[in-house]
Amino acid sequence: MDGINNIIRNLLMAQRCAHVHHWRVKSLSLHLALGELYELLTDFADELAEFYMGMSGETVNPPQSDPNHFSEQDPLEFIRQLHDVLSDLSVGLEGPLQNKFQELQFAVDKVKYKMENLR
Repeated sequence: MDGINNIIRNLLMAQRCAHVHHWRVKSLSLHLALGELYELLTDFADELAEFYMGMSGETVNPPQSDPNHFSEQDPLEFIRQLHDVLSDLSVGLEGPLQNKFQELQFAVDKVKYKMENLR
């Protein structure tokens, strides 16, 4: 249970960070990529929580008080941090939960590519 709460907490922190970066960047391609990421993280956090609750019968209760450890200054550093965090969080997931989480990792990698190459 702590694992899913940690994943959801990190997704919500990343979602907030992506939204702030989305407002701050001046490049249209970065703005669009961060908007895509913000929406992806919003939808995925909700879907993953509901998927887990339906599968396990347990509720999700991520801690609210942890400081945000994602970069709020550099959007490219943020996406790289998110990529690394997702890789770390995926360790130990199994079965359908792991498959669902891999969908998120693939989508984040796609946005990472756009942010690094489509300025």
